Amino acid sequence: MDIKIALIFSAITLICVLIKESFIGIVLLFTYFYFVLVCLHRKYKIKEILFLSWNAVKSALVVLKVLGLIGAIIGIWLASGTIPAAVYYSLDYVSSNYFPLLCFILCGGISFLIGTSFGTCSILGVPLMLIATAGNANIGIISGAIISGAYFGDRMSLMSSSAALVANVSKSSLMKNMRNMAKSGLIATILTVGFFCYMSKYTALDTIDSQIQTQLEKAFHVSYILLIPAALLLVMALAGIRMNVAMMISIVSALFLAIFKQDHAVAEVAKTLVFGYQMEEKTNPLYTIIQGGGILSMGKAGLVVLVSSALVGLLTELKVMHSIKNHIESKTYTRQGLFFMTSVVASLVGMIGCNQSIAIIMTADMMKGAYQQYHWRKDDDLKMDTEDFIHQQLAIDLENSAVLIAGLIPWSIASMVPASTIGVTPFVFIPFAFFLYAVPICYFTQLAVSEKYKKIKNNRFDSTA
Repeated sequence: MDIKIALIFSAITLICVLIKESFIGIVLLFTYFYFVLVCLHRKYKIKEILFLSWNAVKSALVVLKVLGLIGAIIGIWLASGTIPAAVYYSLDYVSSNYFPLLCFILCGGISFLIGTSFGTCSILGVPLMLIATAGNANIGIISGAIISGAYFGDRMSLMSSSAALVANVSKSSLMKNMRNMAKSGLIATILTVGFFCYMSKYTALDTIDSQIQTQLEKAFHVSYILLIPAALLLVMALAGIRMNVAMMISIVSALFLAIFKQDHAVAEVAKTLVFGYQMEEKTNPLYTIIQGGGILSMGKAGLVVLVSSALVGLLTELKVMHSIKNHIESKTYTRQGLFFMTSVVASLVGMIGCNQSIAIIMTADMMKGAYQQYHWRKDDDLKMDTEDFIHQQLAIDLENSAVLIAGLIPWSIASMVPASTIGVTPFVFIPFAFFLYAVPICYFTQLAVSEKYKKIKNNRFDSTA
């Protein structure tokens, strides 16, 4: 009963915060406090509660490190001229009529190569957003296109850590998963291309001209050498080097460019790494556009990681999800019903854990039994045993739910970090992140149609017999 009361108070707090449009981390802080009270009510000592929280937080420290690196890399790429140079040279090739579509395709291609939505937003998302801002384009549509493209690769790239995690927790083959994801996501991808092609009518760039390039030349010593930090990050990601190592090397190269190419003082560069970049010339028209980054810019996202991890530690100890898991396994599902329940669980866990990895791991754990009980098999000509097939079904359902839904939860790291990187709030891009909606909806529809066709086929066979 105490857990139900805590969940009710959490829901009330969430509604209040959404109405007030306050920082969503407040909900997590209050929710954590509610469950601390539950633990105290159940005779846990303060020392035990802190120990449970710290154990959970320790596993999230690596995420905090990555967040800090992302903030630092955006700031130093601005100071070194890497991002301004990318904008400068991109303007020669940008189509003003189909800019949202171009953003989706370019980000989709890069994310497929490097397998990370965070890296894609850093390498390509920031320059594209700067172009959109300077050209008075609709920021919501452009940010939705960028993050849709970023999640295209995050979902199905061989380089993607989320794809590897899904294969691991579901005990399935990564290569088979890739083929299944390509098939299940084809219709959604086509619809997304059509959507951003249509939305291009409403957000053409107003000012694609030499004036922006002229201002960039005045503020930065623009040359191709400034693109080295971004090129290094891309090449190292493709080579399979760990993203945090690749980012640190890229930061070091940008530091040298900021000091020796852009003539910034060492103290000024150090300040940029922490607090972000701001142009010195306030008279420059790009003053309000080319700014941001810094380790502190990821402060809110970092707080969400810490509190959500501590909260998950308490929820695990209290076995909050255990009763839900038992309830799920007690039900009988159709194939589309099984995916729908997976999506519901992924949404719930994603809202509580605020982390894509937590959503994948906990959803897999809670749903695995239901998939094993389903005993569903495709045609025998696929030549795979039932157990292996069930693992693949769980994997593709996780990819089409937990991986993408996390990006639609405003207070999730999977939503906050890409949004912070490109300089918007999650509420700006979420209405236009079409790909993240299209994949689950199209996949559910495909399953429902397939189930209906099987019933019709079986009824015909029975009537003939």
